[in-house]
Amino acid sequence: MRALIALWALVGDDSRFFERRDVDFWNSRRKASEPAAADLWADSAAPPAVKRLLDAPSAETARSYLAWQEERFRRLRAAIAAVEAEQGRKAEAPLLYFSREGCPWCARQDQELQGLPVVRVPAGSPLWSQYGVTMTPTLVAGGKVLRGFTPREALMKELPHD
Repeated sequence: MRALIALWALVGDDSRFFERRDVDFWNSRRKASEPAAADLWADSAAPPAVKRLLDAPSAETARSYLAWQEERFRRLRAAIAAVEAEQGRKAEAPLLYFSREGCPWCARQDQELQGLPVVRVPAGSPLWSQYGVTMTPTLVAGGKVLRGFTPREALMKELPHD
């Protein structure tokens, strides 16, 4: 393959490959022999607000660009929030469990929770303050906070069912 490239280089014209002006590196479709267009950004895929600002920089086009950019960011933030909300719904465990080591009631609660999809929330997590956990065990089932030991029967009534 290298020999073929070297042969092409020797047989071809005097200019080097990367210096050739008719090679379209940026997919612009403009050849070196073409006269430059009056519009410097004609081959650009830039949005109209950007092109206007570049073609005629002024306070008005700058304000127009900033308004366009603000709207883009507003929509992007809304899209990100929608995606995060959906991810939160899918990733959300039906049962959050706040407990501490050495807590005798937590040991009893552990037995009641066997076989259930439980997420243990570590001490120091911001979820402790978010749900106002002041005692253990505390469970959060379907958004409802259950403080203290909760029997399995009472807990099953609070879990969301499909």
